[in-house]
Amino acid sequence: MSYAFGEVSVLIILASLGALILFLLRQPSILAYLLAGAIAGPLGFGLIKSQEILGVLSSFGIALLLFLVGLELDFTKLKKLGRTSLIIGSAQVIFTTLIGFFICRLLGVAMVPSFYIALALTFSSTIIIVKLFSDQGELNTLAGRIALSILLFQDIVALSAVVILGGLNQDATIWFGVFTLLRAVALVGVVIFIARYALKYLFSIIARSSELLMLTALAWCFVIVMSSLLLGLSAELGALIAGLALASMPYNLEISARLKSLRDFFLILFFVGLGSQLAITSLGTLQPLFWTLTAFVLIGNPIIVILIMSYLGYRRRTNLTVGLSMGMVSEFSLVLIALGVKLGHITNNYLTLIAAVAALSIAVTSYLMSHSDQIYICLKPWLKKLERNKFNSDEHSPIILKNKNHTVLFGCDRLGERILRTLKSLKHSIVVVDFNPDVVTKLKKQGVTCLYGDMSDLEVMEQLNLDSARMIISTVPDVADNLLLLNLVHKLKSKAIIYLTASTWHDCQELYQAGAHYVIFPHYLSAEHFSSILAKLTSPTYLKAAKRDHLAAITKHYSVK
Repeated sequence: MSYAFGEVSVLIILASLGALILFLLRQPSILAYLLAGAIAGPLGFGLIKSQEILGVLSSFGIALLLFLVGLELDFTKLKKLGRTSLIIGSAQVIFTTLIGFFICRLLGVAMVPSFYIALALTFSSTIIIVKLFSDQGELNTLAGRIALSILLFQDIVALSAVVILGGLNQDATIWFGVFTLLRAVALVGVVIFIARYALKYLFSIIARSSELLMLTALAWCFVIVMSSLLLGLSAELGALIAGLALASMPYNLEISARLKSLRDFFLILFFVGLGSQLAITSLGTLQPLFWTLTAFVLIGNPIIVILIMSYLGYRRRTNLTVGLSMGMVSEFSLVLIALGVKLGHITNNYLTLIAAVAALSIAVTSYLMSHSDQIYICLKPWLKKLERNKFNSDEHSPIILKNKNHTVLFGCDRLGERILRTLKSLKHSIVVVDFNPDVVTKLKKQGVTCLYGDMSDLEVMEQLNLDSARMIISTVPDVADNLLLLNLVHKLKSKAIIYLTASTWHDCQELYQAGAHYVIFPHYLSAEHFSSILAKLTSPTYLKAAKRDHLAAITKHYSVK
């Protein structure tokens, strides 16, 4: 046990040092965790001996992630994409399986292993894609929702495959699969019943204690996970069901916020464990197959998704973002291959093969997604050729603006929404650019001219007539995007007054030096505002009135949303 403790400690230290280095280089931290596992694993110094303990700890991270995904899942948003997820998901699974099977057969792999490998390549990692979209703040964008809906479809297919293949060693294969499905339905029914008639009242009582609320939510999660395992179902399915049961409760956001740090810690161990399985040199004669399959996952899968989405009428930026996110192999694929090894259908070499493909594809895709803006600029001409003139109803078609002497507002959530109200009161001609489809839809209903996109999308920028704008306001705190905007405005020789937003003092200085007329620094402005009213708040009468007015204003603001 002490040796296992030392192993985990070394892994955390390696992961921390690697993450620090990559943070300074502005690279995704997932790469550091995979690299730490590779250094301590077979390719490195062979420090990892307690694979079972590491596996258990990483399983906690997977369960917590899926619990939080269920907790934050909004079915009203995903419902609109049901047809999209079904078409893209089913087409992607079919084409990837067929092409993967053909590649394996062409390289001399037997029939049954070819089927297992091809099916494993169709599934993308929900864990990592959700984390990547969350880190980039794009989980609620159209691309994020489409990717999540496709992943949910893939998870259903993967779960069905595991259930069916798991029944092949049973005397009654069909009945075993039917009974497994019935057990899953029964579990969902019982969980919904308990959540509606018992948990609702329990959580209303314990909500006064944040610590007890978090602990009870954790207990609920693992009760359902254990119940799922006892019924012969997966722990992942149990965790997701447990989260969905709490999603409609008013405490879901607080629970989610408190559990994210715990989830991230265990997920680090999951990524480190995955990196430790990156043993390319031990593949022997399978190395040509490894490199071919990795190239297919990284290039073929994204192309398949981009082609399908282009046919459905989605725009090139959305197509590329979703396509890039699908260029990796899922942890569910490892479960599938491990099951094939257990059943004696394939050898252990193929588990090593898929683990290596998964680790490398995850590392490369994480890097590609963090540089998706640069990739989009490079591939824009080719993506344009695939784009249809008729856009999908989920997308917001490009429009040609004829505005002059207008105000352009980038980002209309929270800070931007308040600025928009002020601009309306000043009778400005306003054009809003936002990357959240819900915001765009809501503003269009209010009669506001609005474009779907962001500052890094040059196609959107070309439609804004920035050279004739009177005022340009960006509420986006990304310094790179703001510098790109400044550079473009200066090239156009626009006389517009430019207001930008910064999240740090160093970014604020950089934007001023680049030519911004004024930089919105929220931390500074909020401190200044509070300081200006602090003296008045010492008066009990003023404090009571201020509290009433503030509460009424924020209630009205957020109840509308």
